[in-house]
Amino acid sequence: MAAPTSIPDISVPARDPEYYFEGRYIIFNVEGCLFRIPSRKLAQHSTGFKNMLEIPIGEVGEGDTDEKPIIIPQEKAAVFRHAMQWVFQDKLPDHTQEEWEALFRFSNKWGFDNLEQHCLNEMKKFDWDPWKQLAFRLEFDLPYTWAHHAFVELCRHDLEDSKSSVDISQAIKVGRMASVCNCGARHASTSSGKRHGGNAPSMGL
Repeated sequence: MAAPTSIPDISVPARDPEYYFEGRYIIFNVEGCLFRIPSRKLAQHSTGFKNMLEIPIGEVGEGDTDEKPIIIPQEKAAVFRHAMQWVFQDKLPDHTQEEWEALFRFSNKWGFDNLEQHCLNEMKKFDWDPWKQLAFRLEFDLPYTWAHHAFVELCRHDLEDSKSSVDISQAIKVGRMASVCNCGARHASTSSGKRHGGNAPSMGL
């Protein structure tokens, strides 16, 4: 007689390791729009929100209902929506340069590290005004390589030709760097011209 076939115990269904979300769902009010997000998923992507959610809530039930959402001030609903697209889909559609800048500022402020790097990669694809790109680099202390094109452009043109409006303190910092670059280029051109006894070749940077 054949041994009886064992029947798996299905009285307690197994939780999917990837798509069974634990923790509470948090309701946020961003610019008058409500978002209901799983707290654990959000905390995995954002150190800023992770730290915020670890702090005891100021009011019982805050973030649990539409009537008592957690208010996120000074942020745009569209930018928050794009950030949530990244959290849940790990990809984003094409944006304008201004939209990528706004999303970068949001991700930098709230600690979305992967999204922040993605925004930087996308912003490099645009034709920046060199003054604005260098000011942006200084504001966020970005690597020199991110604004390499702007450094090159300012080395090739006189500073007074720039008509971009930037913060005075930033302009001073950028101007000093670009002035050093210009002086170096002119010195190299003059030295090269003397060595070759003619007009100095253009500096290919």
